[in-house]
Amino acid sequence: FFGATFRGPAALAALRRAHADADLAATLVALTVESVAGALAGLPAERLFVAGGGSANPTLMAALAARLAPLPVVTSAALGLPPAAKEAADFAVLALEAAAGRPVSLPAVTGARVPALAGLFAPAAGIPV
Repeated sequence: FFGATFRGPAALAALRRAHADADLAATLVALTVESVAGALAGLPAERLFVAGGGSANPTLMAALAARLAPLPVVTSAALGLPPAAKEAADFAVLALEAAAGRPVSLPAVTGARVPALAGLFAPAAGIPV
C-alpha cells in the first residue's frame, strides 16, 4: 500500500475501510522487515542493532529475527544506548558534526549536488566549545 498507490490520509482511510487494522499492521511489519533485509543485502554484518519505537514492538523484532537469521537482532540497549534515546543521539551527532564544521547533508544520502552543512552552530555566550 506504499509507493505510487499511496496518496496520503484519504488513501489510508480507504484502506482502513477495506481492510482490518490487524491486516494493515501486518503489512507494515512485513514492509519494514523486507526494507531492512533489502538494505542489508550484500553488506557484511555481525548483528543488527534496532533503536527507536520499533524496537519496542515484539512482533516486528521477532519478524526481523526470523527474516535475518542467523544474524542476531538486538536493540541498541546492547550498546548502552536506550532505544528510546535514538533521536536524541542522532541530534547529538548532528550537533557535534556542525560544531566541527563537517557537512551532514551528503549527496549519497540526500541526492544533493554537493555536501552541505545542516543548521548553524551558535554556542551560548560564556560556554566553552
